[in-house]
Amino acid sequence: RKLPAAGHSGAAAYWLGLADSTWMEMNAMPYYARFGWKSLYEMNFNDDYYPGASPSPVWKRGLENSTVVPLAVALEMMYGVIRLELDGVLAQAGLFDQLHFEHVNAEGQDHALEEDWRGVEIADTREDPQWKPSTCSVAPETCKFLQTRTELTKCERGTAMFIRLRPGGWLKPHFGGGPRLAAHLALIAPPGSVLEVANETLSWHEGRAHVFDDTYIHQARHPGPRQHGEAGTRYILHVLFCHPCDEPQQHLYDMAKVHCPGKARVDVPLPFTSPPAPGPPAGDDSPFEGWSQREGGCSSEFSEQASRFSLGGGQHLLPACFKACSSTADCNVAVFYFSTGFCHMWSSCVHVAASDGAWTFVKPTEK
Repeated sequence: RKLPAAGHSGAAAYWLGLADSTWMEMNAMPYYARFGWKSLYEMNFNDDYYPGASPSPVWKRGLENSTVVPLAVALEMMYGVIRLELDGVLAQAGLFDQLHFEHVNAEGQDHALEEDWRGVEIADTREDPQWKPSTCSVAPETCKFLQTRTELTKCERGTAMFIRLRPGGWLKPHFGGGPRLAAHLALIAPPGSVLEVANETLSWHEGRAHVFDDTYIHQARHPGPRQHGEAGTRYILHVLFCHPCDEPQQHLYDMAKVHCPGKARVDVPLPFTSPPAPGPPAGDDSPFEGWSQREGGCSSEFSEQASRFSLGGGQHLLPACFKACSSTADCNVAVFYFSTGFCHMWSSCVHVAASDGAWTFVKPTEK
């Protein structure tokens, strides 16, 4: 979306084609094929544990008056108290960033600009201490409230933090790890900032909570114009808590409103075995006649891609792969996936074993 807006439609088409190719290649593998996902928007890691659980990917939208998730109701009731404590933190210049750096675990490249997205950790049940003393000293009522919520305290992977997103900031598309859900209580919510979960777009409203499955692809954007100081900055209380379908958590919910149909997929054997993949035609029937060939592919880590790497998507035929590589000046090696019809082109190749009926074809000059 950002590339076409900046006038880079060619680059956008290239990366979209590469992403689509990777998605189709992945979805053809036996492990992923069993999920039946029709698009990237359906992919989620909670499906490994609670296949078909719903409502998903969004369990509660901000202005929706829903009681499906009791934690959301409680967060909205506590909005005034939590907002007052956040205001106290923001009134002390530099305190938010100071608290951020006290408990930061790692800084990835999943947001831009670096300082535009930052979080102040309140609790992490995977760590010792679980509750962060410096944060709880300036937000004691927030900590006391969260310590009463068993969705968080009885969860081995629960976390809570204050998060800011400045105008112009962007938390890039990513997936969370299951099994869990996420709740966002909007504390300061200027117009324009949005949360995108799968193919849904949500807006924050002060005092209201979203609940969503963060193991779906999601991102947060604040396209508003940059302003002086912290004006226009969005702040939320972010809580990761155990999935309602966790057996120890189910008593907290009205299970007539929560659908937990499946047993964890991790306990279920693969439902099928892939048939043997076809190989290349022999002799004169192969468009790659005269090229050396062997079963397998090229290491993505140690091989060098050609200037044109992929035909885009799958379902291509072997002659199309041969034609593409032959007409690409720096393509010395073609890898064709007979099970899916993908074609990848390389200028150099470190050979590796590969699935999906992959075969490597090397130009005679590269023998």
